[in-house]
Amino acid sequence: MKANGRLSKWNDERGFGFITKNSDGQEVFVHISAFSRNSKRPVIGEELSFDIEISRDGKRKAVNLKRSTSFSSPVSIQNYATKKSSLSVLNVLVVCTLVLLGFLFYPRIVQQFETKPYNGSSIQEEVILPRTDVELPQFKCDGRQHCSQMNSRAEAVFFIRNCPNTKMDGDNDGEPCENDSRF
Repeated sequence: MKANGRLSKWNDERGFGFITKNSDGQEVFVHISAFSRNSKRPVIGEELSFDIEISRDGKRKAVNLKRSTSFSSPVSIQNYATKKSSLSVLNVLVVCTLVLLGFLFYPRIVQQFETKPYNGSSIQEEVILPRTDVELPQFKCDGRQHCSQMNSRAEAVFFIRNCPNTKMDGDNDGEPCENDSRF
């Protein structure tokens, strides 16, 4: 099957690359052996015509490669490289502009979604006060991490909720020392 396209990727050290077909934009593998021996090195952006051969493993590769004479001038290659780099610069400018606009408008957006103070409408607000009838044990974080170091389940609960690096809640369900028969 005959096809036309441009050399879009090329690894000169390894001697292979990819041609992007003009018809559908798909990439086709090309090896250095597909180029004639006496020709110049392949150049990214170079216009090529070729046949597509499907290997035993189902991969497509370019064979019977012919170079287009319209792209052989260095000026054409330079124009192609300039177009490609100007697209990259344009992409960077668009991203920078979007980031700048984000910084400028972020405070306004956040302000729109902030909770407004209660204005006395029909919505009932429930105020939860701490219980004063329960005496809280006086524990402090002192570096203990394991159930075997705890004196009570209440102490273990305090440690997993308030102290770093505890190793008492293996299944992360908020219940420490579940397998400890002392509690």
